[in-house]
Amino acid sequence: MGKQVYIIYYVVAVAPRSLHITPKRSTYQPGERISLLCTAEGNPMPSYRWTNFDNETVSEGADLTIVADANTTTYVFRCTATNHYNGKNHTATDVVTFSVGIDNTGMQMLQHNFTNETQISVKY
Repeated sequence: MGKQVYIIYYVVAVAPRSLHITPKRSTYQPGERISLLCTAEGNPMPSYRWTNFDNETVSEGADLTIVADANTTTYVFRCTATNHYNGKNHTATDVVTFSVGIDNTGMQMLQHNFTNETQISVKY
């Protein structure tokens, strides 16, 4: 008689943890494309939602991409990672804050652009 072999699989449910938002820059230039990525560990795999300062949903999924607006000086976004098991939702959140402005490098670029512009003569 042969031996019987049983394979047993255990599924371990884990709430979202180790949530990170990258990159962690504090300043962006007006018009610059900003791509943020939210990652977390969890089982089942978490879903992601981005909200703004007013708690309005601005994106579903791990990625958030915006273009920095010169009229907005400070951005605040929250990433919430959620998974569901044992009849309950489990969440983890992280917040990123950054500002839009012209730093020394931006000012140098702006001055450089002005000095290389075409000269226009006006006659009266």
